[in-house]
Amino acid sequence: MANNSDYLLGQETELAIRFRPTEYGEHPGNKVIFDTFYQVIQSLVKTKPGKRNFIQDQFFVQNGGAMYYEHHPQSLRKGLIESATPECHSAHELVLYQRAGERLLTKAMPTVTKRLSDMGYEGELSLIKNSRDYEGNTYGSQENYDSFLADTRELWLLRVILISLIPLAIGFKIFYLLSLIPFVFFVFVTKLFLETILVFMSGGLLKRFINKFVSVNTLRSLFRQSAQRLTFETDDTEEFLLKLEYAIFYPLFWISYKPLILVYNRFAFRRQREQLHGHIVSRIIYTGAGSLLKEGHFVFSEKSVAINHFQRSTIHRNDKPLFDCGNLIKEFELAIWEMFLFRFGSWKSLLSRDQRLQVAFSDSNRSHLSEFLKIGVTSLLVRMANENYLTDAPRMKNPVDALQIITRDVGLSQTVELANGEPMTAIQIQNWYLQKAKEFLKEKTVGIEDHEVVRLWEEVLKTLSHDPEKLIGRIDWVTKKYLLQTSGEGLDYWDLKKIDLKYHELGTGYFDQLQENKMTLDIFTDDDVETAVYEPSSPNRVKIRSRLIRSIAFSDKPMTISWSQAKIGRWKPKVISLEDYRENRDDHIV
Repeated sequence: MANNSDYLLGQETELAIRFRPTEYGEHPGNKVIFDTFYQVIQSLVKTKPGKRNFIQDQFFVQNGGAMYYEHHPQSLRKGLIESATPECHSAHELVLYQRAGERLLTKAMPTVTKRLSDMGYEGELSLIKNSRDYEGNTYGSQENYDSFLADTRELWLLRVILISLIPLAIGFKIFYLLSLIPFVFFVFVTKLFLETILVFMSGGLLKRFINKFVSVNTLRSLFRQSAQRLTFETDDTEEFLLKLEYAIFYPLFWISYKPLILVYNRFAFRRQREQLHGHIVSRIIYTGAGSLLKEGHFVFSEKSVAINHFQRSTIHRNDKPLFDCGNLIKEFELAIWEMFLFRFGSWKSLLSRDQRLQVAFSDSNRSHLSEFLKIGVTSLLVRMANENYLTDAPRMKNPVDALQIITRDVGLSQTVELANGEPMTAIQIQNWYLQKAKEFLKEKTVGIEDHEVVRLWEEVLKTLSHDPEKLIGRIDWVTKKYLLQTSGEGLDYWDLKKIDLKYHELGTGYFDQLQENKMTLDIFTDDDVETAVYEPSSPNRVKIRSRLIRSIAFSDKPMTISWSQAKIGRWKPKVISLEDYRENRDDHIV
């Protein structure tokens, strides 16, 4: 697996939505803003809706990438825009398509602002590509790398366990569906009760009686607001019902997902996690975006302070792991739901040996070089781990504790304890991986990009060791720290934090200003990025997805797109697999 010609990479990046209403204006809610972006983007490029799974709104664009409205069930109005790259064959290509997604959103921004204004929402709109907000909420990026799930023996054991969980999973789904009946009945009865009260309040006797204790107008207003919520007449009705449903059914969700989490944590990607966690924890010295904490400390990584588990342990939103199995759980859940429609195609990919290794701990980068090294180095090391080339990699006694030490060690001198008792600094750990990568390149046939990645990696580590300030404009945390030191003298925390967040703002942020003044290292030209907005990345499945999205032949037919297939038609849809598609076997696509 040393040659990466068939090796796929992907990245999903959550962007914070900031809307500042005018003095007497109102906030439309982030869901309205996302929907407006969708409408505007449809006028810029070809799009197709994605399958709505797990209460996420999703659409695909013509270069093969996708946009999501990412939110917690209890926070529909406060969600994020998630920009997902199409699958790519190289780190260079992935970073290019990451920038293409940002360019598309930036192009849409003025028109979105104008349409919001026409709707009565006057204010300033911006998108922020970072990983931590004022209140300490964390989000950011997730990286996906082609890998294999487990060695042969454990893979078969995992398959047997997953198949054995099917009856239990189906039972939970049936119980959930049956439980929805009294939930819907409750909503209906409550709605009927409130409407009846409103009718009686119009009568004289009840009105005179109530007026002795409280204003009837006040009560009528209260009941009318509640009735409107339950009759879907207000914008926040969906959020209200989602919160109610989540509160009632969360224990059921927890019980349903917990066995899957335990199984995947035990069997999936064990080799890769063991051999790579030292790298994932220590790479923040060049991939971290930098963050100013309330205590006045500057840390390497915005996301690091929220990491509390080595791997996922629950479905709670406060569970922040280094490695995630959420993508595998979603695939399992989707396969179960499709069984109710007598569709079993999802099980083929679910039980496959080849899967996506998901790295959940990943800062969102503005710097081209930071992001290129993050993806390029990690991609190379994943392939090395797949070939069992990192069996003697540094293994930390407690990776989460080590991360907290490293992220606060801006002087790059603090050591962390390894499982064998040996102390190492973050730079020493990175240099260990670097030397193994150089050996790997000598022994294996790899692409030109791998050699370029290793060269830049070594150059950056040497510079960090001797003179980090030489990396201003090249590495995010170094650049942000310089801005805070030179522009924030005498400012309090909140004013400094404005500088911190302004660095990440798309289009108008401090990084973009540095870029306009030629103070950053840019891997791509504007023409490169503009072309990538409209053209698909190199993998064949992306080209097929792009052709389907742009297809004239299917323009008058309902179509939904996913990462693996397209469904054309509504009741008896024609399913086109992006993996197995052959032009001479299916409809001609133009």
